[in-house]
Amino acid sequence: MYFRPEGKAVAADVIPYYKDGVFYLYYLHDYRDAERCGEGVPWYLVKTKDFVTYSRPVEILPRGGKEDEDLYVFTGSVIEYDDTFYLFYTGHNPHLREQGRPEQCVMLAVGSDPEHFHKTDLRYFAPDTFEPHDWRDPFVYREGDHIAMLLAAREKEGPFLKRGVTVKCSSRDLVRWKTDGIFYAPHNYYAHECPDLFRMGDWWYFVFSEFSDRTSTRYRMARSPEGPWIAPPSDTFDARSFYAAKTVSDGRRRYVIGWDPTREGDEDYKPRQWGGTLVVHELVQNADGTLFVRCPDAIAAQYDRELPVCEVSRFGDVSKEEGAYTLRKGGYARVMFGALPRNCKIECEIRPDECGKDFGLALRMNETYDLGYFVKFDPVYRRMCFDRNFRPGDVPFMIDSERPLGLKESVWHHLTIIVEGTVAVCYIGGVAMSVRMYDYREGGLGIFANECGASFRNIRIFCKEDDLQA
Repeated sequence: MYFRPEGKAVAADVIPYYKDGVFYLYYLHDYRDAERCGEGVPWYLVKTKDFVTYSRPVEILPRGGKEDEDLYVFTGSVIEYDDTFYLFYTGHNPHLREQGRPEQCVMLAVGSDPEHFHKTDLRYFAPDTFEPHDWRDPFVYREGDHIAMLLAAREKEGPFLKRGVTVKCSSRDLVRWKTDGIFYAPHNYYAHECPDLFRMGDWWYFVFSEFSDRTSTRYRMARSPEGPWIAPPSDTFDARSFYAAKTVSDGRRRYVIGWDPTREGDEDYKPRQWGGTLVVHELVQNADGTLFVRCPDAIAAQYDRELPVCEVSRFGDVSKEEGAYTLRKGGYARVMFGALPRNCKIECEIRPDECGKDFGLALRMNETYDLGYFVKFDPVYRRMCFDRNFRPGDVPFMIDSERPLGLKESVWHHLTIIVEGTVAVCYIGGVAMSVRMYDYREGGLGIFANECGASFRNIRIFCKEDDLQA
């Protein structure tokens, strides 16, 4: 369901493009096997019509050699212009810095269709007003009678961690470019990676990723593509495990696609790595112009076989009436159900009754409730977070991921959790949270309340027909 190349390889930054019913997902292909495959990163391509089934990945733009600017073929964009496809990308080579040469520049490949490209001689380097080694991630789009480009760059002066800017460039032939100036400069981040710009209704949206604050993909909104850009109260689409996301539309719906990073050694709480598994959300606009996300219909619809939900045990002050479980405030209460399939969709409705510490769902929890994961809702801190048992040493909590979320008391809220192998994606109230679950691969579903009153109803588990037959 969530694409990742076979073997050791992972997918990083997705460059999506849509044409004639097909989503072309170009991505940075990290072999994760330098000894056998050598250094460097090429672009690969997978195609999909529904974000459920994907074509076989193929190399679309090879990496260069150790002396070339594009040893690492990094992020860019694709645009069709006068029946020609222009693929702009970042040439990156860290070895060039040792030679006194810029390690990044904008490069170009062209083709007659979106699946075949050849490289050109274009080398567009940073002007002297910007740092020479940070000039990357070209996003190219039409603007009136010319073509515009947004780039991730850094100013030479100012606090080192806050020099990130987005630069705007322009061209009339897609070959000769001039730097027009700064497009966005909040002086908050090291860099604004993977810029993206689109319009939805009466609003314009500027999307970028930063790794100096929360390692997140963020968005800004404005009535004009020239700004001024507004930071909404909740300016992210997902948690830390969703990075370098870009958007794409089929003319009816818009999707945002990022990657959920793997972890060193495939172990919980080990450092996150560059690249991983692709995760897709649908973007929806609120009446005030702010954006929220939901699970794409095609993904949710794959889980079409409902499984029985059988209660196994209870603990604490728990009652059940007309199919709804009520866990009362005053200590710890929980209900355990049967084992979860490796791949599944969990749906339920939750209601905070008496705000207290936290409540939520347990995933892949063992029978004694000692080992497993928690999706927690924390009314005091107004957040949804991901946690686990058992924690190493004297550690009261180790929050893996969290999202701001305020749930109204005495109101039912719908929760959907998609679990695919080590990836889990939670959706509630327009908020998404992607996480990894490595250490525990088996276990049951549970509900709990910790010094908090909460109710749960319509608890359902679904799997895919293919998984059921397997």
